[in-house]
Amino acid sequence: MSISSGFSQNKEISKILADSLDNVNFEIRLSRIASEHFSEGKVIILSTQFKIEKDGKLTDVKARGPMAELEDLIVSKLKSVMISQSLLEKIKLDNPDLIYALPVRFQIKSESEIIKMVKKDKRKREKEKRKRERKN
Repeated sequence: MSISSGFSQNKEISKILADSLDNVNFEIRLSRIASEHFSEGKVIILSTQFKIEKDGKLTDVKARGPMAELEDLIVSKLKSVMISQSLLEKIKLDNPDLIYALPVRFQIKSESEIIKMVKKDKRKREKEKRKRERKN
């Protein structure tokens, strides 16, 4: 999953959104939906727009892409994102009507690639768990 570097309004917001979209299960869902209509390896680009409210919620979220199902999935994922109060204070939301734009790019994965991603993610989570257990 890739968040285009063209999102220049605020790099910290871009990072938060990229992290929220960089989720193995989410990427698998995107790939499986997109693979119904497009070939493996194809790069899909969706354009999104949203506003950031003073409480950190993303509102008026819209997506434009090659499939309505992908648009709906991206919109629901972005609506679940919360921007922290400390970051909100840092970016100073002087204009609440400012519309942010975020291009989202991902590549359709094969089932074998998806299985590798799941295994890699599982190893990563297990490693993090062991690391946390050692600290305690």
